[in-house]
Amino acid sequence: MKYCRVLFSLIILTGCSIFNNPVDSSSSSFQGYITTNSVNSMNIHTYSIISKTIYATNVLGATKYHVQVASDMDFTLIKYENDSLTKNIITIDYDFEPAKYYIRVRAFKDSWGSWSGSVIFNLVKLDDDSVSILYRVFANVTGGTFNESDSNGNSFLHSISDYKIGKYEVTFDLWYEVYSWGRVNGYNFENRGREGHDGFSSGFPSSDRYEPVTDVSWRDAIVWCNAYSDMEGLEPVYRDSNGLRIMDSRSTNGTECDNAIVYWDNNGYRLPTEGEWQFAARGGQFSKNYIYSGSNNADDVAWYFLNSSKTKNCGSKTPNELDVYDMSGNVYEWCYDWYGEYPVSGNNYSGVLSSSYKVMLGGGYNSSVENTQINRREKYLPTYKNINAGFRVVKK
Repeated sequence: MKYCRVLFSLIILTGCSIFNNPVDSSSSSFQGYITTNSVNSMNIHTYSIISKTIYATNVLGATKYHVQVASDMDFTLIKYENDSLTKNIITIDYDFEPAKYYIRVRAFKDSWGSWSGSVIFNLVKLDDDSVSILYRVFANVTGGTFNESDSNGNSFLHSISDYKIGKYEVTFDLWYEVYSWGRVNGYNFENRGREGHDGFSSGFPSSDRYEPVTDVSWRDAIVWCNAYSDMEGLEPVYRDSNGLRIMDSRSTNGTECDNAIVYWDNNGYRLPTEGEWQFAARGGQFSKNYIYSGSNNADDVAWYFLNSSKTKNCGSKTPNELDVYDMSGNVYEWCYDWYGEYPVSGNNYSGVLSSSYKVMLGGGYNSSVENTQINRREKYLPTYKNINAGFRVVKK
């Protein structure tokens, strides 16, 4: 029987002052998703997107946690167990057969407390088309005012309106679908994109298709956003001075790309502004003021040079407070803004009017840990491309 290696994250809600506060398991179930791609006749490549907050009993000041995963509700058939976890964000990487599982936790302060109510976890197989759709989901971001800052101590109060942001970096799978559609519908691109850090730039999606697209420029990204909008029947955002869609990222059309006019009220896809990116990376209105997106420990949320030598499948680390993944590490991400000094204050600020460089944020798989901090700004020419750089999209 083939088993599936599954990565999922459990975030234990803290703050309860008593041990025996059971959870209604009927309202705390969640789904796990895996896909299978044949690598050869003997092996199966698998990947999952699973994340859930467990409203489990624990104590303020708990020093460690004990988690159990079982295939029966009485927890007699234990599949996974760890009683020495020191964080309330738990990632389990283990081989599970697709089935129903039960998860529970307890906390230790001066002694072990009672077990939480069990949480049901249904692990189901999905085909590639279904998983591809999952990678396209958005998180709703309720706007607000926050202190946008950089690593040099510069900052300003920035008010942001509501928007939606992709929970995942754009995968090569999605890039290739839109790119291929665009090529036969009047779009042209300077670069073909690459599957992660080591895929072929002209290759078809492979078993690594859910790694982020890389080797694409800022110009490629905005033209791809327009193509994605067109493909989905939405209103493309990036226009030229005549109000026409920008459909070509090649160097011969570079000036038109760089002078793109943003139709902010259109419902199509676009790059986030630096402010939108930072606000989402910080967790929006649910921010806990972490250094990295979702944690003060980079290893919880980021792939970077100390824990990875390559790009990874999008969403394979713990998400942040908005359930958004990989805003620290894996690949750098393009933002819309031209790079420049911050204003004194801003309302939906989208950068200086002109510059030579575009903003890039988040750090990549080969970055130092410092470069995966939320406020670490980078600047690159809009023609720049690299195997550690990609993007994600936002929309109204």
